[in-house]
Amino acid sequence: MEDNSNNFNNTGDIDNTNNNDNAFNINNANTSPTDITIGTNYIKHLFSKIGFCYVAYFGITIAAQLLISFILANNFVESLMQNFKNILLITFIISEITMYAIAFPIFLLMMKKIPRVSLPKNKLTAKNLLIILIMAFGIMMTGNLISIAIEALVGGINNTEVTNSLESILKDIPLSFTILMTAVLAPIFEELLFRKILIDRCVQFGELNAIILSGIIFGLFHMNISQFFYATALGMIFAWVYIRTGNILYTMFLHFCINTVGGVIPSIFMRLGSTDSTDFSTMSPIDIVSSVYTILQVVIAIIGVTLFIAKRKNMLVDPTTPVIDKKNMKLTYSNAGITTYIIMCIIIMIIDLLSRAGFISLGF
Repeated sequence: MEDNSNNFNNTGDIDNTNNNDNAFNINNANTSPTDITIGTNYIKHLFSKIGFCYVAYFGITIAAQLLISFILANNFVESLMQNFKNILLITFIISEITMYAIAFPIFLLMMKKIPRVSLPKNKLTAKNLLIILIMAFGIMMTGNLISIAIEALVGGINNTEVTNSLESILKDIPLSFTILMTAVLAPIFEELLFRKILIDRCVQFGELNAIILSGIIFGLFHMNISQFFYATALGMIFAWVYIRTGNILYTMFLHFCINTVGGVIPSIFMRLGSTDSTDFSTMSPIDIVSSVYTILQVVIAIIGVTLFIAKRKNMLVDPTTPVIDKKNMKLTYSNAGITTYIIMCIIIMIIDLLSRAGFISLGF
């Protein structure tokens, strides 16, 4: 049987051994670019529709959250709302329900009206998957450092420590829910939302364009500076993997690993840790394990960044789909839908940062 596995060759390239030269050519998809490309106005209109679909997804989520919260607050959970942890848990349950059970099906129906292509399927070896995972982890840690630096800079202006609100929240809700939310639901639904559904509808206009757009929309969706940079970078890496393999299960697995290593496990240590001491002689066993884990994360991150620098030129995009190249990529963003989504998310990110830095008060 012919092996279609992708391999890093001795030079670091992705080697599509035994595949034909056009294995990653989107023209091999079920719907070719020429089937649906009819001019720049069509392209701008298509991306505008995509942008408004994401705006609608956000709007439906918020509207459903407000409605459910109003109903519960007035009829069922008044006693539960007296406890801060109960408030957080109920808030997150409502958030998950509205995003994935209400807004997602509506979003999917809206996006189904937009033409899509099917990517060719290619296998990814376990070795290459591990290499990509290590690179992704390094990129995540680097993006996180950028966010921390910006938050420290903004907080320093107002002599305020800007904390990562997500870390604090994950520590205060049940561990089982943290695992369900970050390691199960997020990898599945976010990869569908920001990789498969999106890329299937825009990759025919250029692979590089689809990769960048997927990363930007994914990063902005988090709507806070703490996650923006690393989420954007990870989104681009996951997009590249999906385009190269045509298999969303690979990116779901990568997403699961990143969220588990970077979110779930640290959350466990935060719950079990008992001291803030940096002296190993006075630290509890769990704190020692946590410190060793942190050091291991840094080492893996350095290896990951090094691998990315060494192999970045070999993470190629298909040059045979230049409908939107570097010069006319503006078609993707110079439309009402994408522009509205970007501006909306940036405004929310700025408000969130200023609020956490103590410049403004949101009143809740």
